[in-house]
Amino acid sequence: MSFGMRLRREFQQTASSDRHIYPELALLNVPPAIMVSFFSGKDIEKLVITEGMTLNSFEKIEIFESAAIHAYRPDFQRHHAKRLDNHLKKLKIPEQTREEMMSI
Repeated sequence: MSFGMRLRREFQQTASSDRHIYPELALLNVPPAIMVSFFSGKDIEKLVITEGMTLNSFEKIEIFESAAIHAYRPDFQRHHAKRLDNHLKKLKIPEQTREEMMSI
């Protein structure tokens, strides 16, 4: 699924299945500014260079996205943080350790 389609679905009740971000957006009188950055596939091809292996465009985009997340450290959406915490609980990781892991 393309980023544009994923983003569009968050703003439509039926496409988002009335989950995730849509209910929160619907409650706002004036939506906040949404900051996004777009990089063309060609630009990403120039930025992600590999030696000793071949990656397709999709794989390079995934690597670039991961690097951008680590570089800019965006806040997790609450449902992602809760899902991650629940997963760590299932792994029987102690509460203090989980809190430390989540704070990184």
